[in-house]
Amino acid sequence: MKKILLLCVTILLLLSLTACGRSNSASSNNTSTTNSKEVTNDSSKKNARISFDFNDKSSKTYKEHVEDLWSKTKVLWNEDTKKNYSDEEYMTLGKEIDEAWVNLQSHISIPTHGHDQSVQDTSDNVLGNMVGNLIGDTDKIYGQRSQFDTKEEREGRRKNAITNLSLTIKEYDDILAKLTVK
Repeated sequence: MKKILLLCVTILLLLSLTACGRSNSASSNNTSTTNSKEVTNDSSKKNARISFDFNDKSSKTYKEHVEDLWSKTKVLWNEDTKKNYSDEEYMTLGKEIDEAWVNLQSHISIPTHGHDQSVQDTSDNVLGNMVGNLIGDTDKIYGQRSQFDTKEEREGRRKNAITNLSLTIKEYDDILAKLTVK
């Protein structure tokens, strides 16, 4: 079971990295102001609205990492969906949130970080599923993984996600509240 989970997470990570690679190559065709923002975003984590360091050395459990990142994410979801951002602005903002969750997912999946057992100790792999679903719901709001879809398709998904945002947030809050790690 552990090997299957690790294989699934590895595949998801590879797919995420492939999508990020496409994103970077597509963004190189954009204006230079966009590229300079992306470069400074990596070098100035202090100015980041949200981030997770893949090389985190804290002794937090998997659940604690998820809870910390989730508390930041839901605030950003609420703030961003109340503003009148353009499709391009949503996509740019979403990259930062997506990167934080992918870094957490990668961090957790590497046994040398000491979290591999906590993944297995979580009933029904709830945290792993939650992280994957959060990445998907982030895309519904921001559309950064759907950059090859039309603007109208992204805006339709975004509108639906915003309509159901309070319910989505409550579902994730409930999952974490009910989750027990052996």
